[in-house]
Amino acid sequence: MTNGTAAKTVESVNGQVVMVKYKGGEQKIIIGPDATIRRYVPGTKDELKPGAHVSVARPEKADGSLQTARVNVGIGNMVP
Repeated sequence: MTNGTAAKTVESVNGQVVMVKYKGGEQKIIIGPDATIRRYVPGTKDELKPGAHVSVARPEKADGSLQTARVNVGIGNMVP
């Protein structure tokens, strides 16, 4: 799995091959036909409902309490 942001880093696209430049080099990435492409967009708290798939990044603090700046919610059957 390769995580990254394709903003100003994409140099060229040729079919299913994407050339990505990043700090320290560049990489040719082949995107398979079974790849899931996700885009994160701002949502509302109304999307947090029973049965929704959610992802919370690093919620536990040193004292054991929970806090996070962002909650990702999947729309439909999408799992974040």
